[in-house]
Amino acid sequence: MKLFTVLLCICFFISTIYAGCSIKTPYADTTWYGGQNGNVSWEEDNVNPPLTSMGDCCLIDLLIGNFVKASTLATCVKCTETFFSCPIPTNIGPPSNAYFIKFYNNDTNNPYAAYSHTFSIQNVNGSVQGFDPNNPSQPGTTDSASNTTQ
Repeated sequence: MKLFTVLLCICFFISTIYAGCSIKTPYADTTWYGGQNGNVSWEEDNVNPPLTSMGDCCLIDLLIGNFVKASTLATCVKCTETFFSCPIPTNIGPPSNAYFIKFYNNDTNNPYAAYSHTFSIQNVNGSVQGFDPNNPSQPGTTDSASNTTQ
């Protein structure tokens, strides 16, 4: 019985030492508006890798539909910062509730990515190459974006 208790404690401590990332905001009920700031926040989620091992710079992309890249929001955010705010251009793309965030590192040896829930962006116009607003779940035709906010 003591061995079982010790093993259980070891598993608990290992699970709290190793952590990953989950995106807290934006969430499903979030609405961003063109011309205002959008906030992205993330936290450790007790899954590998720990934020501290993800490298010095993480990237944040805005995706829409079926993984179509609408814009790069950040090219080098400290992975352990857990918060980022940026202006949302009014021409970023069409109004839609099919936007989501990709938070990732650029480490080819230890790649990691986390995705937010889909959320809405309103008071915007424009288009995103490869995204059909009339069929938002259709697979995208491109993964490149010409919009970069930072």
